[in-house]
Amino acid sequence: MRNLAALVTFVFIGIAAVGLGSTSAKAALMWEFGFDDRVNNFEGTGSFTLGGPTEADGLVAFEFSGVCGQDAGGTDNLCSFGLADIGNFSWILNNNWTFDALNIEASVDLGPGIFDSVIDIQQNNLLLDCFESGGTSCNGGDFAFRESPYGQGAFLTPIHEIPEPQSFALFALGLLGLGLSVSLSRRRTIEAI
Repeated sequence: MRNLAALVTFVFIGIAAVGLGSTSAKAALMWEFGFDDRVNNFEGTGSFTLGGPTEADGLVAFEFSGVCGQDAGGTDNLCSFGLADIGNFSWILNNNWTFDALNIEASVDLGPGIFDSVIDIQQNNLLLDCFESGGTSCNGGDFAFRESPYGQGAFLTPIHEIPEPQSFALFALGLLGLGLSVSLSRRRTIEAI
């Protein structure tokens, strides 16, 4: 009987370890991105989350907030992008969970008499630009942009993998089994005395 309790304990410890140490291949992947400082009246930060390693898994979250140039009077034009603003996206992740290819484009119309703005997250750099719309100039001209390589004015940083609910359930089951086996072992020890 003691051997059976030991076997059950090892099985549940194994299940708990699997639940703790791994995430599903379908786990969501999250990155933060943005500019390190302000250049040419452009700055901002954001994040995006992929549903998994392939494009079929989809882009499940996207946000960016910042300053997209100034109007002719020198006033900052605030811009923000969300998932609904995404026009195109594509990526290829390698086995190390880094990008072999990345392209996420979003555009937003900041309103009549203002300008349109576009953000493009690429494999090696981040591009944010604005275009004249309705007679309002962007930074005193028809358009202005900022393009910075990662590590040289811009950043693209992986945050973490988000375990799927199955991983949490497996971990909870492992802990439950471990507690049960310890409880049974103590009860048998007390009965033997």
